[in-house]
Amino acid sequence: MIEFIPKNVNRVFVYFHSAGVNSEELSPVLELLKDRLPNTYILALDGFISGSPTINRGAFYGESEEKYWFMFPMQDASSQESFIVHKAQLGATLLTAAAYTNNLIDQFKNRFNLGAEKVFLCGFQHGSCLVLATAMMRQKDPLSAIFLIQPYIMEALYLDSELRQEKTKVYGIENEFMRNKTYSWVQIYTEIEMNKIGIPIESIITKEGDEHITNEIVESMCSLIIRES
Repeated sequence: MIEFIPKNVNRVFVYFHSAGVNSEELSPVLELLKDRLPNTYILALDGFISGSPTINRGAFYGESEEKYWFMFPMQDASSQESFIVHKAQLGATLLTAAAYTNNLIDQFKNRFNLGAEKVFLCGFQHGSCLVLATAMMRQKDPLSAIFLIQPYIMEALYLDSELRQEKTKVYGIENEFMRNKTYSWVQIYTEIEMNKIGIPIESIITKEGDEHITNEIVESMCSLIIRES
């Protein structure tokens, strides 16, 4: 876990790491975040599932270097066909995890005496799925904005038949490498597909980097957080 508590807190930033890693994913850009977002409580938790995000493949609750936020309710968690067939089951899994995260948001509100509009969530890949689910099920007291780094549409297919939050701004941030890699896998661009199911997403594409969070991505996100708060 990474936690930074400034003397005075006027906003909250929570980071959800990608699959198979842990909160240390945020470490390379932590100082930049602290510099760009003064008076911001910063938290990066570790996912609660270890070993594997797929049922019957060695998943367990406990300490491990490899962490995940939610389970995939199918053995085939890579093909488009499998995600389409299991979209309702995956939606149930994500909304269960998102209920925990929404409870966490309410704790931050009480702890720091802030409104939900001052709480900003950011997720990377696997973590972005949880962030989106969290915001979309928050029908009352919505977040002002969330940030999805290299989000995938497959995990969000269940939202085409859900009651969705419409006030939260959704930003998708990725670099050109990430965008091209996602397209080579599923032959779609996430923001286009999300718009089709009624989730307006503003796409921000940076130039530099590979499949890791970069200073350029963080700079873009921080500018938006400052504007939204």
